[in-house]
Parts: sequence; C-alpha cells; structure tokens
Amino acid sequence: MTQRIADTLDYLVLGLSLTPGGMTKAGIRQTIMQTYEWLRSATPEEVQAKEPALRGLFERALVEVDAYLPPVATRGEIVRHFRELRQAGEFSWSHGIALHWLRNQFDLSPLKIPEDMPWHAHVGVGHHAGHVVVEEQDLLKDAFFILAKSRAAL
Repeated sequence: MTQRIADTLDYLVLGLSLTPGGMTKAGIRQTIMQTYEWLRSATPEEVQAKEPALRGLFERALVEVDAYLPPVATRGEIVRHFRELRQAGEFSWSHGIALHWLRNQFDLSPLKIPEDMPWHAHVGVGHHAGHVVVEEQDLLKDAFFILAKSRAAL
C-alpha cells in the first residue's frame, strides 16, 4: 500500500510538472511533499488507515493530469520509467525532459508540439511547462550531421 501511494505521488509530480501551473494549484506541491515525508515514517497500519483519504485527495489531480496528457503506457510503467530517468540524472527542473522519452509515455498532441520537432528536444517542466526547446549544441550536431551526409551524397 505504501508503494501504491508513492507511485501515485511520483505520477502526479511528473504529470503536474508538465502541466502549465500544475504544481502551483491549490497547494498541491506542498501536499505532495508533506505526503512523501509522512510516508517515510508512517507505520503500515497508519498507511492503511489513511490510504482511502489520500486516494480521494489526489484523484482530482490524477484526472486532470490524464485529461491534459493522456497516458499511452500504464501508470505503473510511467512511474517506473520516470524513476529510472531521475536515477540516470535525465530529469531536470531547469532543462526539462527529452521529447523522445515523453512520447513513449504520453499522448503529447495536447501540447501541440510540431511533428518534425527533433527527438532530442526538451519539454519544459515546472515554470517552463508548455514550452519546448532544442539546445544549441544539439542544433550544431544536427548541422554537422547534415553536412557530412550531404558531402557523402556528392
């Protein structure tokens, strides 16, 4: 049961961080952080007693996340992949999340990202939510790749 609550919290952190203004709505960020803290020290009995109330508390946010970014994978898979992403150091509040990773987790059509956006573009999170950026160094790599391909074709 503790794991199920932790999974819900991780899913909400990911989903709400991709939603413009998502982590600032009605104190949701503080509630999530306080619940993480509480989970660390709660006994199994306390978790079992509080789990229905927590589920009710977070249900509206889960519905909002799924409406904004419909999942293409299960919540469990998304959470597992998100944890792997964080452990690999590939999740950053300042640089966002790689577009290619997100496309495997969610239907990104609500974000209106052009189809020809490079796979290495990053989607903003937190106060950058709703924006997509392609780093200059990646653009330079693309330019040299295209130059090399062009020369090889001559």
